[in-house]
Amino acid sequence: MPPKALQGRVFDLCRHFRALPTELQGDVSRIRAHLSSPEVKEHLFTRSTFPKVSGDALLRVINGELEQESKSHSPAYAAKVAGGLVQSGFLTPKKSSNLWENFDFETKNSEFLGVGNELADAKATSVWSAKEGAIQAGTLYSKKEGFLAKLLGKKEPFYVVANDQNKAVYVFESDVAFHALNEIDMASDATVEFSDDMQHGIKLANPEITEIFSAESKEKQEEWLNSFINAGAQYREVFNVEDTAKIKSFYELKDFDMAGNEVSMSKYKGKVVLAVNVSSKCGLTPTNYPELQTLYEKYKDEGLEVLAFPCNQFAGQEP
Repeated sequence: MPPKALQGRVFDLCRHFRALPTELQGDVSRIRAHLSSPEVKEHLFTRSTFPKVSGDALLRVINGELEQESKSHSPAYAAKVAGGLVQSGFLTPKKSSNLWENFDFETKNSEFLGVGNELADAKATSVWSAKEGAIQAGTLYSKKEGFLAKLLGKKEPFYVVANDQNKAVYVFESDVAFHALNEIDMASDATVEFSDDMQHGIKLANPEITEIFSAESKEKQEEWLNSFINAGAQYREVFNVEDTAKIKSFYELKDFDMAGNEVSMSKYKGKVVLAVNVSSKCGLTPTNYPELQTLYEKYKDEGLEVLAFPCNQFAGQEP
């Protein structure tokens, strides 16, 4: 996924790790495998949902392992390897930090938690465990209720991850949360639709839970809706019955083109209009597009206009 789709500290650190020199990445991977071995894990980490290790103990093990591999290295390089373990999502500082590198391993009583799948309890749902298979991650807002809404504002931010691999959407308190506030199963008759309850609103529901989110913009609203569809939800078209009842003619409708310009159907009065849903990446696209073009070329002089509308029903088949 493009970087803009995966926002948040865990994903930023992962991108930082991928930019490290290849040799350093290789050493991080080897040390990670060593620390994940049963005997080392039992000796080095304190047992808990997210096993703990002190920074100085971690550096001692890394130094020892690098020496056994006959690598000439400095304490600074060992610290870079340790930093790579954080950047790759294997460990995280117990005390939340905004650092990208140079994590404090040497300070007395510094502690790090094992958040990688090799260390963390398999039942724990953290931002790190939701990373693999994520297709969208970032901030969405929910409506506050009651007295707090008046005191603190009407919207509350949450960190949300849509995961195509797990067919789930996770709602967290922050982008470095250790536990999910909600987990929405997208494989169990989940639906998604636009919502008027909040500005740029999205309603996501399955038989067990309903969430109404607000995105930061119309563009983000559409991004998130499509990501929820790609994660397994079925799109539900929302109609305002009162408004549609007032419409007496096709020519009273309007839509927007790809540039965001309003297009009124009234401009097609006197034409024969074929309105069709299309996708850009469907298997039938190479057939459908030329057929529509051929049809238009054949009958355009007789007044045919083809209006092709992209549609959310095509989900991942859209660009």
